[in-house]
Amino acid sequence: MAPRRGKIVTIAAIAVAATAYGGVLFYESFLAPAGCCGATWPLTNPMQIGRLLHDEDPGDKDGAKQRTAALAILKARPADVEAWLRLAYADRLIHGRLTAEGANALDVSYSITPFAGPRAIWRVVFVLDNWSVAPDRVRRDALEEIKIIKTDPEAKWTLRQRTPSIKDINGRVAAALFGVLPLPGVNIR
Repeated sequence: MAPRRGKIVTIAAIAVAATAYGGVLFYESFLAPAGCCGATWPLTNPMQIGRLLHDEDPGDKDGAKQRTAALAILKARPADVEAWLRLAYADRLIHGRLTAEGANALDVSYSITPFAGPRAIWRVVFVLDNWSVAPDRVRRDALEEIKIIKTDPEAKWTLRQRTPSIKDINGRVAAALFGVLPLPGVNIR
């Protein structure tokens, strides 16, 4: 009976320690003042970086700051899709167009998460707006993501609301061919 009691006590102690550490991580991620990163030391906390970046670049228009934040997040969490998308966005802000670094960041984002959930519509519109320079693989991935988005009427409607902002003529043609660019005189619902 004694060895069994020892196992139960050990398991309980591990559960308490894991719960306490989870609570500290939750506090640091959502409640702590920006810049506080003790629980994840030596790695930076992406939530904290995002909050600090918002203080520094509230309009999300400074490509260098966006790039620095994305690289810091990727150092801590290389599989963070949002950071890869931020890196692609920063590349576009810095160069005025998507370069190889931005295209690679998009490709990696699709490799990590083929469907980006709440970021899917933003990513698809971003790819369509960079269609002329996007690699073929990213284009195919975007098409697959569009197919998924189109299965949800509300998401499809939201996507169709955002596609008129696409400036890349080839991206506009692709959006029209994929059925997500509203055509004049056609009800978008």
